[in-house]
Amino acid sequence: MLEIAYCIDGMFLPSMGIGLVLGIISRFVHARRMRRISRGIASVLFFLPQALVLYLGIYLSTLRMYQQGLLCLWGLSVGIVAMVQLISVPRLTKVGSQFLLALGATAMVALGIYSGRNTIGDYVLKHDTIAGTVDGVIESPPLPGSYQVIINHRPYNITFDLTTHLRNGDYIHAEVGIASNMIVSIRH
Repeated sequence: MLEIAYCIDGMFLPSMGIGLVLGIISRFVHARRMRRISRGIASVLFFLPQALVLYLGIYLSTLRMYQQGLLCLWGLSVGIVAMVQLISVPRLTKVGSQFLLALGATAMVALGIYSGRNTIGDYVLKHDTIAGTVDGVIESPPLPGSYQVIINHRPYNITFDLTTHLRNGDYIHAEVGIASNMIVSIRH
């Protein structure tokens, strides 16, 4: 799975860029069939890597950065659109529909804010630096599919690619993101 994550990491930004450019260019194509084909290819190149990054974010530290950024953008976008829909559309037929839309919009905005906080705190702001001995790696912590490493008797979140370089008893220097306590790089 790690090889797939490395492959997706190398293709993510170019694929999204090509998909975006192809989608914009397709607006100027006059032949209906060619426009439909180019939009289909553009949507696959733009959206498929996003789904893969959302799934593979626990395997590679750079994919986790993309994952948090995507969750921020999609969470805020969908939440704001749902709130605008709730405010601007005349009353929906059922009060339950309004409540569900408001609840979903609030949840998506909260997801966007939380992921944005993680993105900025872990990848933009200055990292904490720790040094110590690896006491163990936990491959099944409370969050399913995530990983933790214990350094100096303290747990830190970590991606799978960084756990492959760790052994019990190793003395390491690590940079930790200040928002989610995630290790973003390791030096032996």
